[in-house]
Amino acid sequence: MNGYDPELFFPGKLEDKFPQFTLVFHGTLGKVQNIETLLKVADALKGDEVSFLVAGEGPKASDIIQAKRPNIKFLGNI
Repeated sequence: MNGYDPELFFPGKLEDKFPQFTLVFHGTLGKVQNIETLLKVADALKGDEVSFLVAGEGPKASDIIQAKRPNIKFLGNI
């Protein structure tokens, strides 16, 4: 389960799903997680109807916030 909250993230009905293919990262945003690569991938896929949902906190959270990528939604600490 490692951080999974079934009240927040649940399968739901097909009509409740995200309109785009969505990659989800949740956890610590630190040196080991290589947030720089996440930002590079978001740049590479920005025109491909792929979005990113990031939930977490740590020393690299500010990198995601400052990057202001249109295809990354940052939820912060949940």
